[in-house]
Amino acid sequence: GGAERIDLTGPLPTQPGHPTLAWYGVHLVDLAVAALGPGCVLVDSTAGDRTTLTWGDGRTATLGGKEEWSPLTTGRITASHGIRDFAVEAGPPMLTGLLASLVQACRTGTPNVPEAEVLAIVAMVEAAHRSRTSGAPVRPEH
Repeated sequence: GGAERIDLTGPLPTQPGHPTLAWYGVHLVDLAVAALGPGCVLVDSTAGDRTTLTWGDGRTATLGGKEEWSPLTTGRITASHGIRDFAVEAGPPMLTGLLASLVQACRTGTPNVPEAEVLAIVAMVEAAHRSRTSGAPVRPEH
């Protein structure tokens, strides 16, 4: 709660048909939305190797990383009550928890990510690609 900014660095490999943030980068977008919620109004993928997401109230997220896969994602959340650094490492405990959550969602019919967040994540990933290819910041289309 109260997050004003999140800066994330993680693996950003791409695959044919999955440019910019559409492959592993989606996980960085997911973390940004988990921290700041849906409501991103501007995506800028024009400046170097980082993408900046801006919310209507001025909150921001920056996403970046190397094209090589790595199990480590690091971040810094800035909130009114201070700054917190964190790291997430992909491995058996995380993957087991993810799988258990997915199975539970399938069994109960209750998604583990709210629809508004899923739609926001997809819109931001698509906007990052449009920004990168056009050379200008763009608004996500919901």
